[in-house]
Amino acid sequence: MSIVTDIRRVTQRIAAEILGVSARTLRDMPEAPRNRDGSYSLPALVAWRLALEDERAGAVESDADSPLDRFRKARAELTEMDLAERRGELLRKHEVCQAVSEVASTMRDGLLGFSHKLAPRLHGLPIDGIAIELDTAVREVLEDFQDRLTALPYEDNDGENVA
Repeated sequence: MSIVTDIRRVTQRIAAEILGVSARTLRDMPEAPRNRDGSYSLPALVAWRLALEDERAGAVESDADSPLDRFRKARAELTEMDLAERRGELLRKHEVCQAVSEVASTMRDGLLGFSHKLAPRLHGLPIDGIAIELDTAVREVLEDFQDRLTALPYEDNDGENVA
């Protein structure tokens, strides 16, 4: 290795040796700080390389959380869910499925009953009369559906039963 007399003006070969890369690799790094005459300032070059390594290390850390970080996030999410459940902001899946099933059954029964209920009433009516009967029957089914839907028990934000 050559003797360096001015660390602010070293050759590409010496700068590359200090960085642990080949002279060609250093030359192919356009972002590496150079002096106007093409030489390298070792303090600036080393500071640049350290900053580059810090950036790379930071990117790797942010991409892959440590097991402790994952554990902390999972514990925080569990605590939030527990709090939401205690406040009555969460519904249990089986309760929702049961309620939806009951409401759907009410709708199905009402719609399937149309033909038997309306056929005798519609026979011999004019078009306007059929339209009125159909409108009335649809409204009855929808009102029954709404009554059953609003009759489902639920709690308000204060935890009191509403239905």
